[in-house]
Amino acid sequence: MNETIYPGIKPNMNTRRKLHGPSIDPWRCARLAACAMLTSLGALSAAHAASFQCPHNASASERLVCSDPALSSLDDKLAAVFREAHDATPDAAALDADRVTQWQWRQHNCKDRACVADWYTRRISELQADVAHGRKQTADRVKVGIAEQRLAPSAEAAVLRLKGLAAGKDEQAGAGSKVSADIGQANVERVRTVAAALPLPNATVAPNPCKSDCARRQVRIAF
Repeated sequence: MNETIYPGIKPNMNTRRKLHGPSIDPWRCARLAACAMLTSLGALSAAHAASFQCPHNASASERLVCSDPALSSLDDKLAAVFREAHDATPDAAALDADRVTQWQWRQHNCKDRACVADWYTRRISELQADVAHGRKQTADRVKVGIAEQRLAPSAEAAVLRLKGLAAGKDEQAGAGSKVSADIGQANVERVRTVAAALPLPNATVAPNPCKSDCARRQVRIAF
């Protein structure tokens, strides 16, 4: 038809193949999409590895946490355990005061990665012991309150089960664990006493620098 209308022009076969052939390769698109996804995941991983931005006046230990993904992960874990301990403890004010003391010790004594990592490991262990100790104290108070109600044995057992507390034989079996928990708590307190007694070089710090400032800082390591 084109030859009839335009007798002097012959159709270009390459153009015809381009017009009628597939213009998009689905396999190539799939590969490109996969590459784009991997690139995005890599960017996200890099962003997570960077953790959080340090303030311009960050201490040596803070700069280490800011730049080290492993220390950043320990910081996240410590923050979570601290919240659990804060919820479980009967004396939140004492826990907050201990937090500031421990944080100040690290600020003035930890200048390398090993020291900061050891500090995080110790603090997490201490707070986990606080969580167990606080929950045990709470359970004991609940049991005393239930016992004072002088319920029938079956009713008392039902209430204890409802609250997830051991009763009867379970209490006897838990006597040994109570002693272990008390010993563990005593060991934790001794570790804290030793850490607090270590000298703080140039210890000119505010009594409690975290009441208003730390909550606004991007470095979440005052725990």
